[in-house]
Amino acid sequence: MKFTILTLNVNAYRSVHNKTQYGRLNEIIESYNADVICLQENRMLNNPFRAYYLASTCHTCENIDNTIFVKKDKFIVNGGSLDITEGAPVQRCAALVTVEPNIKIANVHLCGGRFDDLKFRTLTSVKGNEMRTVIQEQPDFIVGDFNAEANNRGAVNLLMHYPLFTSLDQHDRELFYQYYTSHYRVMSMFGYRVNPSRGKTSIYGGTPDHIYYKRDLWTPLDVKIIKLLDYTDHNAVLATFVSQP
Repeated sequence: MKFTILTLNVNAYRSVHNKTQYGRLNEIIESYNADVICLQENRMLNNPFRAYYLASTCHTCENIDNTIFVKKDKFIVNGGSLDITEGAPVQRCAALVTVEPNIKIANVHLCGGRFDDLKFRTLTSVKGNEMRTVIQEQPDFIVGDFNAEANNRGAVNLLMHYPLFTSLDQHDRELFYQYYTSHYRVMSMFGYRVNPSRGKTSIYGGTPDHIYYKRDLWTPLDVKIIKLLDYTDHNAVLATFVSQP
C-alpha cells in the first residue's frame, strides 16, 4: 500500500496578500494529490481544498495551529488534538488523525525558532518531552515543523553558521545543542526515522520541516521539496511511503 503526505508551514498566511495568492497557494498544495495534507501555523482553520476533508485541528492562543486534511476517498476513523506544551514558552499542540486501515498521523510544530532559541538554557529537554507526549499516541507518521535539522550532521552544519550559537562559550554551546536536538534521541529510541529532504525548507536557512515514519511499518519511496517561498516562509515537503508486508 502506498501513502503520500505533504507538510507545509503556511506562516499564518502572512505572506499571502490577497485572495488570488491565497487561492493559488492552496491550488498548488492540492495539485500534488497527497493522501494527507498537514499544515502548521494555519490560523485560518477552514478548508480551502475541494478534494479533502478537514479531519483534525489543534488550536493555541499563539496562532501555532496545526490542521490535517484527508483526501475524500479515504475513510477517517477518528481525529483529535493533544497539548504538547511540556514547558515550552508558548503553547504547542499536535493534531491527530487515523485513517483506514489504521494509519495514524500526528502533525506538530515543536518548540524552537529564533525567539525560543534565546531561552535555550531553560529549554534543554523540552523538544524531547514534546515528542514523548506525541509518541504515546503511537502514530505511524509524525509530521511538521520541528525547528531543527533532521540529524546531528545537519544540526552541526547549520549551527556553525548561526550567529547566536557561534557567539556562545563552550558550555552554553553544549546546552544549546542539547536543546536543539533532544527530540532526536527520543524518536530514534521509539523506532522513528526520517529521510532528510535535499535542500532548504525555511527562508531563514536550514531544513526544519520533516516527515518521520515508523521504520518497522513503512519504507520511504520518495521525498522532495516543493518550492513555495513566494507564498510563505517555508517550502513544502512531499513524501511517498509503502507499507511493509
